[in-house]
Amino acid sequence: MPTLGYWNIRGLGQSIRLLLAFTGTDFNENLYNFGEAPNFNRSEWLEVKNSLGFNFPNLPYYIDKNIKITESNAIARYIGRKNGLDGKSQEEKVFVDMIENISYNLHNEFADLCYKPILEEKHQNFLFLLKEKLKNISKFLGNKKFIISNEVTFVDFHMYEILDILKIFSPETFNQFPNLIEYLINIENLPSIKSYMKSPKFIKTPIFAKNAYWGNY
Repeated sequence: MPTLGYWNIRGLGQSIRLLLAFTGTDFNENLYNFGEAPNFNRSEWLEVKNSLGFNFPNLPYYIDKNIKITESNAIARYIGRKNGLDGKSQEEKVFVDMIENISYNLHNEFADLCYKPILEEKHQNFLFLLKEKLKNISKFLGNKKFIISNEVTFVDFHMYEILDILKIFSPETFNQFPNLIEYLINIENLPSIKSYMKSPKFIKTPIFAKNAYWGNY
């Protein structure tokens, strides 16, 4: 049975969890605790970090028999490729690569905002730019059921995760895009995802670690 290792938060691990749930992959999960303020002790992970045999030790990590992977995009791509979820045509594969990076960058931009004191000016500037980014994603999605086509690809779970977080952060911005709301519903209504979200393994919160200024509860 494969093993996924990450902090006991949503963070960069959540889209991988959703992907594993969608593919029906039974997996063990090593959840590492992040200490309380003011030190935010990470020793639970640091004590084992260099003893697990990874070339580039980091979280999240994924172990599948003799394959050991770190970096969230590489993990998701491995699982997606293994399950034929990386696009059917060359055009789809190009779009998969593009959406992988767009969703990852958007997640990182938002995380960067949340791990620093949220100043009103920065907050408003992010929301101003966010509206334009959501407009582009909405236009690309159009009336498709999923982000690339009417069939699921592994990047749907990248995109779902960041859009769901942004909906929580600024519903008044997100709700201006009805097809994005419908998109989230389409993902959540996938039978395997619906079942996973009702299971005790599903992590709804916290979104980020305890040293974040938003989403740390």
